[in-house]
Amino acid sequence: MSTPAANRMRRMRERRRAQQIAPILYERADWKLFLDPQTLPQKAGCEPNQIGRVVLKELVDNALDCGASEVTLAGDSRRCTVSDNGPGLARERMLRVFAVNRELVSSKLVRLPTRGMLGNGLRVVMGAVAAFGGTISVTTRGHTYELAPDSVTGATKEISSAPAKDAAGLTVVITFPRALFTDADFSAARVAIGAAASGTTYTGRSLPGWYSPEALRNLLAAAPPRMKLATVIADAFGIIGTEPEKTLEWAAQFIAQHPAACSNIGEIGEEPIGGHYRKVTGQTVIDGATIPFCIEAWVTAKAVDEATYTATHPLLNRSLCLARLYGHADSTGLRLYGCGLDIKVKGPKRAAYYIDLSVITPYLRLTGDGKAPYLGHFKSAIESAIKGAAGEAYRNLVRPAAPISVADAARLPRRGRWCMLRAVKSCGAPV
Repeated sequence: MSTPAANRMRRMRERRRAQQIAPILYERADWKLFLDPQTLPQKAGCEPNQIGRVVLKELVDNALDCGASEVTLAGDSRRCTVSDNGPGLARERMLRVFAVNRELVSSKLVRLPTRGMLGNGLRVVMGAVAAFGGTISVTTRGHTYELAPDSVTGATKEISSAPAKDAAGLTVVITFPRALFTDADFSAARVAIGAAASGTTYTGRSLPGWYSPEALRNLLAAAPPRMKLATVIADAFGIIGTEPEKTLEWAAQFIAQHPAACSNIGEIGEEPIGGHYRKVTGQTVIDGATIPFCIEAWVTAKAVDEATYTATHPLLNRSLCLARLYGHADSTGLRLYGCGLDIKVKGPKRAAYYIDLSVITPYLRLTGDGKAPYLGHFKSAIESAIKGAAGEAYRNLVRPAAPISVADAARLPRRGRWCMLRAVKSCGAPV
């Protein structure tokens, strides 16, 4: 039975609870995170000191994916200029794609082995301009436009425009008041330019078999609202006269009628990077879709006495990722881990390995806005390529001469067993 004192305490607690004010819920638009130097790395998916690298990567990747046959890059620690000879942009389209407040409007939902995958790159570029007090100009279709982001609305404003030499393509010039770019940032972007011109490139259309029914339905749902879905199918797959429905049943039937049959998704080739080389091609299943791939590995090795560690930025569709793969080798073999991988290769043992890895594919999972790839679906192919290239590098090591007896020396063949490795400079970005 409650006492009078207990009842008074209960009533007092109830009054206090009734008087409590609900906490205020604060809101801010997602695009504002692009304008703040503290939160921009979150949206860019990078470390704070990597913003310059992301800006160069996104500008170069967009230029290469727009259909340009030539892309140039120049600049210094405070300034960069990226030019291409592609189709350029109309003024209205330019203002839209360079705005941080836009939705993820992109052609990237159409699965192709291109560099960009999120349609987020130019938002990061404009966010960096705003966050670090930079300036940006875009020259295209006969005019040079000085642009600036509006911190209130998130739109991009045209500050001024002037006639320019009417040349094909688009040129972006960005200047910051302080150093934001490093030599390594420029080197990483130039790797993408060099890789774009190397080997063979897939020039066909996306294939229905590269999608699951759910992914295909999402593609149709993301099309402009007033566009006929038959036009979307014709644009994405080159299939004319199809009247699609936004249902899983129709998507599954359409995929079954048009299975994936692509055996050549493109490759970089052995020569551009050099070293001991292996290539593995094939298909894997990701989220119910049949995805083709080309895995390439280039490995060089140097003899050492102790276990060594290495790190490399993998190439994803010919562009260096910010994410790293790590590795170490000892007397039990070579281990490689990161990006969803944990591979132990027993053949190649203790040595200093220099590894470059390329993955070309129309689709893979990403682990964040920085486009860090999840490579677990390609594990067996990557393991096979690394094992072949690293194993050959290990077998051809130049080992230090060891003292031998006269009798052993007499039994050696006239030509040495080990050959001198060719000096090869890896084009991977510094880690």
